[in-house]
Amino acid sequence: MYYYRELLPSTAVDFATVSDFIARDSQNFILVKSNLLEVCEIVIDDLNKERLVIFETYEFYSKILCIISLKPSEGSDILLLCFPSFKVSVVRFNIETRKLDILQIFDFEHQYILPHAIPTSLSENALFRTNMSQNTAALIENNQIILFYMRESGDSELSFVARHLEMAKTGQKMGRLIDLEFLHTYGNDTVGLLYEPLTTDMNLLSVRADTCSFSAYVIDEQMVNLIHVWSKHNLPFDSFKIIPVCENIGGVAIFGDHQVVYISQVSHPYSLGSSYTPPVSYIPHNQVAPKDMSFHDSVVAVVSNNQILVSAESGELYVLDFIHSNRKLERIHMCPLNYNHLTSCICTYKDLVFLGSRTQNSLLVCLNSNVTQNEWSFDVIDEFFNVGSPVSACLGKSSCKKYLDVCLLCESNKSSKIHVLKKNIPFTEINSLNIPTAQKVVLVSINEDFKRFSYLVISLQASSMILQNGEELTEIENSNFIDTESTLDAISLSTYEILQVTPTKMRLFNTVKILDELCFGYRALNVSRAKRNIYITDETSNLHSYKIENNQIIFVSTRANILTFTTLNILEDEYYLKPMLSIVTDGGIFEAVVSGVDETMGFGNFFHLPNTFIAKPGGSEQIFNSENLLGIREIYFANLGQTSIKPFLFVRCSNFIVAYKTEIKNGILTFRRVNKFINLSNDETLGTLFSYITMFKKSPAVFICSRIPRLVISTNDETLSVFTIDIGVPFRDLTIFDVGMIDHAYVCLDDECNVKFLQLTHCGSFHRGWVHKVYPIDFVPGLIDFHPKYNVYFISGHNGLGPTFTDSYIYSFNSSDSYKKIKTLENQEISYLKLLNLNYMDSRAVFLVVSTIFNKDDAIIGKLNIFDVVCESGFSLVHLTALEFDGGIMTFDCLDGKIAVSSMEKIYVVEYDKETRIFVNVCYLNSSYAALSLKSLKNFIAFGDLVTGINLLHYQKAFNQMSLLGRKRVNKYPICTDFIVNDTKIDVISSFADCSLITLGYNPEISKTKNGTELLMTSGSRLPSRVVNMLKILDKKKVFEHYITLMILVQNSGGVGVIVPIPEKLFRRHILMKSRLNNDLPDECALNFSRERGDFCDFYHKDTNTKQILDEILFNKFLSMELMTCYDVIKRYGITFSQMIEDIFLFDRLIAGNFYVAQ
Repeated sequence: MYYYRELLPSTAVDFATVSDFIARDSQNFILVKSNLLEVCEIVIDDLNKERLVIFETYEFYSKILCIISLKPSEGSDILLLCFPSFKVSVVRFNIETRKLDILQIFDFEHQYILPHAIPTSLSENALFRTNMSQNTAALIENNQIILFYMRESGDSELSFVARHLEMAKTGQKMGRLIDLEFLHTYGNDTVGLLYEPLTTDMNLLSVRADTCSFSAYVIDEQMVNLIHVWSKHNLPFDSFKIIPVCENIGGVAIFGDHQVVYISQVSHPYSLGSSYTPPVSYIPHNQVAPKDMSFHDSVVAVVSNNQILVSAESGELYVLDFIHSNRKLERIHMCPLNYNHLTSCICTYKDLVFLGSRTQNSLLVCLNSNVTQNEWSFDVIDEFFNVGSPVSACLGKSSCKKYLDVCLLCESNKSSKIHVLKKNIPFTEINSLNIPTAQKVVLVSINEDFKRFSYLVISLQASSMILQNGEELTEIENSNFIDTESTLDAISLSTYEILQVTPTKMRLFNTVKILDELCFGYRALNVSRAKRNIYITDETSNLHSYKIENNQIIFVSTRANILTFTTLNILEDEYYLKPMLSIVTDGGIFEAVVSGVDETMGFGNFFHLPNTFIAKPGGSEQIFNSENLLGIREIYFANLGQTSIKPFLFVRCSNFIVAYKTEIKNGILTFRRVNKFINLSNDETLGTLFSYITMFKKSPAVFICSRIPRLVISTNDETLSVFTIDIGVPFRDLTIFDVGMIDHAYVCLDDECNVKFLQLTHCGSFHRGWVHKVYPIDFVPGLIDFHPKYNVYFISGHNGLGPTFTDSYIYSFNSSDSYKKIKTLENQEISYLKLLNLNYMDSRAVFLVVSTIFNKDDAIIGKLNIFDVVCESGFSLVHLTALEFDGGIMTFDCLDGKIAVSSMEKIYVVEYDKETRIFVNVCYLNSSYAALSLKSLKNFIAFGDLVTGINLLHYQKAFNQMSLLGRKRVNKYPICTDFIVNDTKIDVISSFADCSLITLGYNPEISKTKNGTELLMTSGSRLPSRVVNMLKILDKKKVFEHYITLMILVQNSGGVGVIVPIPEKLFRRHILMKSRLNNDLPDECALNFSRERGDFCDFYHKDTNTKQILDEILFNKFLSMELMTCYDVIKRYGITFSQMIEDIFLFDRLIAGNFYVAQ
C-alpha cells in the first residue's frame, strides 16, 4: 500500500525516512527512521476510516542505510537491511504475528564474501535494487556489487546466498559506478550499469573520462560473473539515473542534467555480436523547453507502463510518454507544467502523484490518461501552501473504500507541522497545528474501542501536548502536559502509562491522569531507560537512577563522575537477552553484555566502574568490590550449564580473570566465586588485540582468546574447568578436517602419548559445541585420520620399536567414548593410514586404506589393505582385500577415485573393484627414484624423490597412463610436498632437509627437456627447523572466508605445529609496509584511481623527478589488489613465513598510526 522514498534535501533538514512494501496483501509495510525500524499496518475502524498503527519497533546499534523487500515463491516476505558497518541482515516478516525474525547476517568486513578488502564503512549513497520477480537483490556501494538471491530447498528451508560480482572480469575500465538497474525482456537476470569510464595515456595514471558509459550484463547461473551483452559509450558526462522502460517496449532511459537518452532494444541482444550498438535517441531540453531548463537535482518516478514522470528543479513537470510501434520508438512526448521546486520528494500510487516542494507549495496531482497520445495534462487535486519542506510523504488507498491518505512530515526554519489528510478525492487539509520546534511524536495511548489514537508531541521551547486523532486532529485539554518548561523526553511505558521528564521534575501519567510527580533538586541533561529503570545525568556529571513500581517513581541511587551513558535493550532470539549499559567514566569506556539469560528472570542492568562492578536485577542495586578487582576491563555473563537460570560471571582485570556463580535467592541476586584466579602473563594483557572473552552460541563453553588460548567448561552446573590449549608441545601429527559447512577440528598427540582433541561442529542449524578432554593412551601413536560420516577417529599405534617387526594396531576414538582397539595386524608395521573416497559418484563411499611393511623370505614387502568401516555394535573394520608390493610402500593418496601408490622407484595407479573386491593394477610409471612424499590433486600427482627433487605427473584416465609434466632438480632431500591452487594455475610446494621451503610453477609453454618440462622456482624461504608434515601454505578458497591461511605445517627440532589464519587486512598492511620500507612500488600495482572532477591535483602530483602519492590512496590501492598479486609481492623480498607471523601485529600498529584508514 505505502511507498516511502529516502530524501536528502538541500534545506538543512537532517532527517531521512526510507521504507518498502512488505506483505502487500495484508497492507503491511516497513518504516525506517535512522536506527529504528517500525512494522506498521493499515486498519479500518468502525467508521470505515483508515488508521495507521505501529505494531512493533526494533532498535539497532547503527543507522539503517537502505532496505529492500523480496518475495519468496511461498511463505512470508523477506527484508534486507544494510548498515554502515558493511553488514546486511536478512529478516523474515511473519504476517500473523507482524514481527521480524532474523534469518541470516552477512558481515562483509570480517567474513568470506569479498575477494579483496574494501572500506569497512558504507557511505550514505549505498542503495538496493531488485529484479522484476522480487527474488534477487543487488547492493551497490563503492564500486562494489553484491548479489543476494534466494535458495529454497525441498524441506521449505529458505536461505540467502551472497555473491560478489567480479567487476574486474567485465573487461570494462570502470571508474565510479553511478547507478544500477535490472532490465526487462531478458531470460536471465540482466543488469544495466551506468558508470564513469577510465582512459589511460602513455606514462600517466588512469583518469576519469569526460563522458559516461552504459553496459548491459547478464548474470551467469553461478551468480558470480557478468557476461557482457552490449554497451553504449560517450553518454553525457552528467548522467545520474537509469530507468528501465516497460517490458513491451524494452530499452532504458538515461537521465542527465541537460538531456534524456533513450537506448532502444530493436531485437534480442543474444543473437547479436559483442560489438552491437543499439539505436539511441537523444532528447535535448531545447526541443520542448527553454534553454535554461535543467534536470539537475530532479526526482524521477515510473507512473505507468510507458510513462515516466520527471520533476525538475527549475519548476517543470515532464511526462516521458514512450510512443512506439514494432519495438521502435517513434516519439517521446514531454509536457511541461510550471510549478516551483517540486524536488523534495516524490511518491506515486496508481495515477496519483504527491510532489514535495522546498518552497512550501507541495502538490497532489492526478495524471489524466483520458487524452489522446499527442497530449498530456495534469489535474491539480489540491495545493498545500506553507506546510514546510516535506521530509517524507506517503500515499495509500484501501482495497475496500475509495479513501486516500496523505501523510506529511514537514519542517521549516521557524516551525514544524503535522498534517493529517483523509477524505474522498479530491483532498482538502482537514487540520494542521503549528508547534514551534517540535522534535518527536510518540503513540502513547489507544482507546479501548480502538477508534481514536493519541499522540504525544514533544517540544523544546513550548509546552508539550497530547493530540487526539479522530475526525480532526485536536489537543486534549486536560492532558496536564501544559508546562512552563520544555520536555526533555517522554516515554511510553505501557499502553496507558506515560513518563514525562523535564529539566527539574519527572511525572508519571495514566493517559491524562497524573499518578506521581518527583522533583529532582538538580537540573537534568540526558534521559535514558532500560525497561522500567530510568537513568538521568545532571550538570555535575552525576548519574541518578530511578525505577517505576506500583504507579510510583522510586529513587534508587546516585553515582558521581559519570560523563555520558547510553542504554540499549535487544531481544535477539529465545536464547539471548542482551540488556547493555555503556558508561563513560574518568577511567575510560566500559561495556557489559548479558547473554544466555532468560527474560523471565527479572535481570536488569550490569555495569562496572574502574574498580567495582554493579548489578541491577529488577531495579535493586548491588555493589561488589570486596575482591579488590583493580583495573576491570570487561565483565561477561555466560550460560555454561544445562539451564538458563544460573549463568556464570567472568570479570577480566589487568592480569587475571575471576569467575563467579550467580543465583537468585528470595529475589536477590548473589555471586559466589567458584574457582581461583585465571592468571594471565604479561604478554597477554596488551588489550583486546591479544586478550578477550567470547562465547559461541548455544555452546556450553567460554573461549578466552589470548597468547595462550584457554577453554572454560562446566560439567555439573556448579564447577568450572579451565583447559590450556597449548600449541607449543612437539606434535606427532596434526590434521585439519572439513566435514561440513563450517566444521573444523584438529587432533594432536604430545610426547606423553596424550590425545589432545578440540572440535567445533556447526552444520546448518545444528551446533554441537566445544569439547576439550585429555585421554591417556598406553601405546606408541603413529598416524591419525577422521571419518566424517561416523564422526570417529582412527589412530595407528604399536607397542614399541625393536630389532624385528612388532604387531600394529588400529584404534577408534570419538569425543564421547574412550579409545578402543578394533584391529590387530600381526608382525606388520603400519607405514601410512588414510581415509579415501574411492567412488566419486557417492560421497559417502569412504574406506580406510592402510599400508604396512613386513619381512617375507628376508625381503621387505609392502601391503596395501582396504577396510570397510562398520558402525554396528561399536565401530569395527572389515578387511576387504590387500595388494602386495615388492620393496614396501612409502606413501599413497587418492587419485580421481583410484589410489596412487609409491613403491621403490615406481608410481602405481591401482583401482578397487567393489563388486569383485579385488585390486586392479591400472598402470605405473618408472620414476627412477623412490618417492618419499606424494600428494594428488584431481588427476595430478606431485612427489619428491629420494635424490633429485620435485616431480609433477599427469594421469590420463581415458588412456590409463601417466606422463611426466615437469621436474625440478634441486639436489636436496625433500620431506613433504603439497599443491597450491590459484584458479587454473597449479603450483607445487615442498620442504627440504636443510630447513628450506620452495614453490615451483608449471609452465607448459617452455620447451620440453628430455625428461619433461622444467618446473620454474617461484619463491624460496628459510624456516627455523625442518618441516616434517605439511597440509597447505596458501589456499585460494580461504579468501572466501576472509582469511588467508599462510601456514599449516608441523616442524621437528623444536617442533611447533602452527595454524595461522591471518585477517586479510593485516596481510595487506604488512605487504604495504614492506614495500615502503624497501622503497619499492611493485609493477603489479598499476595504480588506477577514479576521482571526482577538480580533486586530481589534491591527490596526485607528478613532475620529471618526483612522484608523490598520498598514503591513503596507496593504502586503499593495496586493499583492492588481487590477493595473489599481494602474495607475489611479499615473496619478492624473501620474507620467511615465521618472520611474517612475528611482525604482522607490529606492522599493523605502525600502519594504523601512520596511514589513514576509511572506517
